[in-house]
Amino acid sequence: MARILVTGATGSLGRRVAARAAVDGHVVLGTHLRPRTVTPGVRDDVGDWVRLDICDLDAVREVVGAFRPDVVVHTAAGRDRNDWAPTARGAANMALACVGFADAMRDDVGDLGRFAAGEAGRGEGGGGAGRSEASGEGRDDLGDRGPFAAGKGGGGAGRSEAGAEGRDDLGDRGPFGAGKGGGGAGRSEAGAEGRDDLGDRGPFGGTKSGGGEGGAESGGGAGRSERGGEGRKGVGGGAATGRVRLVHVSSDAIFSGRAGREYTESDEPDPIYPYGAAKAAAETAVRAIDPLAAVVRTSLILGDGNGAHEHLTHDLVAGRVDGALFVDEIRKPVHVDDLAAALLELGLGNFAGVINVAGGDAVSRYELGMLVARRDGLDADRIPSATSSGRPGDIRLDVTLATRLLRTRLRGAHEFMQAKP
Repeated sequence: MARILVTGATGSLGRRVAARAAVDGHVVLGTHLRPRTVTPGVRDDVGDWVRLDICDLDAVREVVGAFRPDVVVHTAAGRDRNDWAPTARGAANMALACVGFADAMRDDVGDLGRFAAGEAGRGEGGGGAGRSEASGEGRDDLGDRGPFAAGKGGGGAGRSEAGAEGRDDLGDRGPFGAGKGGGGAGRSEAGAEGRDDLGDRGPFGGTKSGGGEGGAESGGGAGRSERGGEGRKGVGGGAATGRVRLVHVSSDAIFSGRAGREYTESDEPDPIYPYGAAKAAAETAVRAIDPLAAVVRTSLILGDGNGAHEHLTHDLVAGRVDGALFVDEIRKPVHVDDLAAALLELGLGNFAGVINVAGGDAVSRYELGMLVARRDGLDADRIPSATSSGRPGDIRLDVTLATRLLRTRLRGAHEFMQAKP
């Protein structure tokens, strides 16, 4: 089993990734920024949690160094499309922390035990020596945003469809206190409680374990994929190769939609609005910092009732928001559970480069809203339609590589929207 760190684990996608990993027996740590909502009597399947501001590089390094993950699945981003820093810089920070910790593991293994003793300061890429017994093999779209505040879907002027490109709900921004030492028990300058003895408590337990053999042997072969994602595929990776395996979630929003065809892994970003530019900057940084990372471009995420498009459709039908669903914005939506499974599969493998992970059916946003309405018993005639302006139009993702490489089956919207969430 692997040690898996999931960022943005309170978001629609991150929550499903973390819960699935925990059910599969992995040691899971979920990060959040906004205080989590705990429902009495409802079991928390994620496991352990830690507050983390991904814009704070020192804090990111501290969490990575203390937990010593085999795999990091980075689903966190900004609260809205204008949150450049969490989306772009947050991704770069995560890649820097993963690469820095791996370098420290290789270069100075004996020094890494300082986190277990609570001696390491912030900014150190520390951690425990060796791998724990739980170690194994070893990036909404974020077209999904997770639960909307006050039940509202979308963002931007008029609460229009433009908001459906939302991201994981990270909550309050700004650095939170993370305790300046490995064992700081007080409160930090930002007012958040410091974490006690990171080497010994909760999700950071096991840092004293050394040398436990992990999962399957590292397989794979070198070479470029047919679609241009410089992929190595097989099983293995992570701590087994002396590095932290990073899976970064990107988006189809990095494209303009002007190609007139499906986009492949070899297509370079050409964003035309702020969120797409932030996601393009994020994946560019990740690929430059950590060439061995898997960069997952995905589309609208839904299927469990919590997707942004599902919320928006309900709000439009009920008259809670103004706006419309666009008939000329074509996407290949993916079920959140299919995407979560694919992210974990990639995390436990060693594919490197860009891979498109989306559903099999190309539909417009309006058509997708109709599918939501029919599934949920809503009056589909109440869904307003419109044409888009200044936003990406046809940004279908070619999923040939994912279909060939992954065991996870990527269902199309016409199939997965038949069943109740």
